Formats: sequence, structure tokens, C-alpha cells
Amino acid sequence: MLLYAGFVLLVLVIGGVQAQEGNFWETETQTCVRYGRTGDCAFYGIPCLEKKFDCKVVGFPVGYGYRFCSKIVTHYEEFDADGKAWIDDVKKCLTKALIPIYKSKSYTCPLLKTFGMDTYPVCFAQAKGGGGICKVIRTNKEALQNVWGASGTQGEDSSTFLEQLLVVAQHCMCSYDLAELHQVVGATKDVYTKVLDLSTTHWQKTPEGAILADCESKALQGDCAFYDCLESRWPCGRTKFVQREAQPLCEKLKKKAPVFTPAGQEWVTKFTKCMTRSLLPAYKAESLSCRYIHNLGFRTQYQCFIDTDICDLIENRQDDFAAWYVFDVVSDWRFHQELSTILCRCHKFEGGTRYKLKFSSLATTQLKQKAKVVDQSSSADSQCTSQGGKCQDYSVRTCAAGYEDNKCGGNELRKCCLACDSSCESNQGTWSAGDSKCSDAGGQCKIDSNYCHGEYQTEMCGGPAGRKCCVPG
Repeated sequence: MLLYAGFVLLVLVIGGVQAQEGNFWETETQTCVRYGRTGDCAFYGIPCLEKKFDCKVVGFPVGYGYRFCSKIVTHYEEFDADGKAWIDDVKKCLTKALIPIYKSKSYTCPLLKTFGMDTYPVCFAQAKGGGGICKVIRTNKEALQNVWGASGTQGEDSSTFLEQLLVVAQHCMCSYDLAELHQVVGATKDVYTKVLDLSTTHWQKTPEGAILADCESKALQGDCAFYDCLESRWPCGRTKFVQREAQPLCEKLKKKAPVFTPAGQEWVTKFTKCMTRSLLPAYKAESLSCRYIHNLGFRTQYQCFIDTDICDLIENRQDDFAAWYVFDVVSDWRFHQELSTILCRCHKFEGGTRYKLKFSSLATTQLKQKAKVVDQSSSADSQCTSQGGKCQDYSVRTCAAGYEDNKCGGNELRKCCLACDSSCESNQGTWSAGDSKCSDAGGQCKIDSNYCHGEYQTEMCGGPAGRKCCVPG
């Protein structure tokens, strides 16, 4: 009897251990597939993905997948109910996408890393739990930053997840029926600031070239050769912003300027100058990171599109065609997503077109499609239009004379752009003579009722006290 009891006890002990490790009859592969289907962090680790590919601590399975999955678990209680539901969906989406890779024998560690990191923006966008990212980011901004911030970094790639989250969330701004649209705009601005802070704090290095007066002159003139100067002083390589995006776009714009109308050619000059002048402070910095230049470049580009009135540019059919003809030179998905975010929110115009771009990072393809043009006009706009103003989304349009609140219908981003008459235009020309401090800081001077995607600084612009310098970041 004692022998039987001891045998039963032994079976129970062994069974208990096996139960903890999974189903008694499961093979290792079946267990890992189950982890992948349920979003279990163990899928990335030594029992599964890492065991098969042996990419070491800096590889994707342990260095990124498991590390960020563990951070989700650590910060899980910081999310509200909607945030938790969305996070649960994201975890499952990320691991499910990697199950075919786990079963495959044809992947190397570098390919695994590329595929694994590319799944993040897809899953951020596809996860619908809690109402999706457009709802979750409004009340879970800090928790999201805590999870995908770069603490315990494995290198510059650690910031890409937060950058991808940012771009996906920015696309929420195209949802006109979203009552809290202004909160999404504010949240994405805060995330962008966090991204810049991270890339300022981490991965710093000293310059490899001296500051040249000729290079400063090129920046102020909007000369595309300035990007050679920037790359020489801060060499970041062909996969980063300067060589991958900024310089090719600048050169293509200058080369193809005749394709634009005369007004469009003026826009080309304004935009290229805005870009090079805004990046001049980064060129002159004494300590910087390539990741910072990369993210500042996108922030600057976004702001320059707005400050040079790209919404007005593409209302002309010829300029609309020329812009997209030129922009095709840029392959970066983030460029097209951010640009389409601005364009989808431009005011309706007669007889024109509006484009949105869908990007599949897995297939590395871009699909340009006609987008729905939304007419936001309202009877409440008469308070603005009766005095010669125009109601528009102030976060994607710069208004020379400034904005007034409570004179337009629709969401809280629609404000009244006051008419800029001949006296106003004359003042702008006079005031701009005192803008050198702002230009040297890489900023743009404007009436502070305009939205600034960076931050306003005082005593750097000509004109009245309300005219301030908007500095990216």
C-alpha cells in the first residue's frame, strides 16, 4: 500500500512539473506555436525563437522582442481598460506574425530582425482592442511611452518602435468623425517630443568635421549641397534621413522645378530653404546622434510642408501632379504616411484631388489612391467668412495674420484664419528683417495663434510680441 501511494505521489509530482511546462503530450514546437498564438513572451526566448536562431543578447528575439514584451507586462497596470485590450491584441499580433518564421529554416538573424521590427507598425494599426490606437493614445500616452521608450537600450533601433507608433497614431488625424481629434493631435505632438528627447539622450557622438562658413551659407540659401556638409560633419550613412531622403528630395525638386507652375516654383524655393535652414543648428551642434538627426529631419519636414502651404500648392492640378512626380523619389514609408496625414486634412477645394498613401512594410510597396475629400464647411463659419476670413484646420495650415477662436463650426481644430490684406503683407516683409535669431535657431517666425509642432520661443522675431519663433522639437 505504501509502495502504491509512493508511486501515485511520484506521478503527481512529475505530472505537476509537466503541467507547468505545457501539455504532457505537446512537442517543443507545439508549445512554442501555442505561445505564439497567445502572445506569450516566452515565444521570443530561449525555449523557442532564440533557441532556434541563436541570435544572442543583441539579436531580435532577446534584445527586442522579449525585452519589449516583458516591458509590456511590467507596465500593463498603467493602462486603462481600453489600453489593456489594445495591448493584448498587439502582443498576439506580434507573436502570431512570427510563427511562420519560427517554423521556417530559411531565415538568418539579420532577416529575422528586419521582419520582426517591421511587424510593429502593422500590429499597431491592426489591433482593434479598446477601440484601436486612435482611442487608446488619448488616455494611455504615458504608458505607451514607458513601454516603447528606449530605456535599457540595445542601440538606435530601440527608438524605432516609438517612432512607428507615432506615425500610425498620426494617421488617426484623418478621422474627421473623431470628436477628440484635437486630443490626438496633442498626444502625437507629445510623443514626437519624447522621440526627440530619447534620441538626444542616447547614442551621442562628437562631430567628425569642422564647421565651415561656406556650409552655413549653403544652408541659408537652400542649396542642396548643404546636405553633403551635414553628412561630412555627422556621417550617418545611406539608410538615414540625410542621404536616404532629404538630399534626394531636394535635388529632385530643384531639377524638376520647371514642371511646377511659377507659383509652384516659388514653393520649391521656400520649402528647400525651410529644410536646410531648419537643420543648420544640428549641423553646428557639438554633440549629436544620427537618430536625432533622423527624427529632427522628419519633424522639420512635417513643419516645413505646413509653413510653406503645401495645401495651397496641390490645389493647382499641375502642381499637384508635379509634387507627386517628385515625391516618388522618396521611398521611406514614414515620409509618405506623414505627408498623407497633412494632405488628408487640407480644406476642400473645387475640382481637385487628394491622395492618401497606404504602405505595406512587409511587401515594401506603396499604393497611391484617391482619397475622400471632406467638406467641413458649416453654417457656423459665417462668423469668420463674413469678415473675410477662412475656416480651416489650424494644425496643418499656417495663417500669416493669425487665427481667431470660436468663429468656425466643426471640430476644435477648425479656426478662423484672418485675411492678410496689403497692409498685412507689407508688415510681414518689414518684420521678417528681424527674424535672423529665429532662422539661426532653425525656426519659423509666425503669429503665436498658429499651431507650433515644436515649441515657441520669444524675443527671436521681428514685429509685435505675439510674433514668435516656432522651433522644431
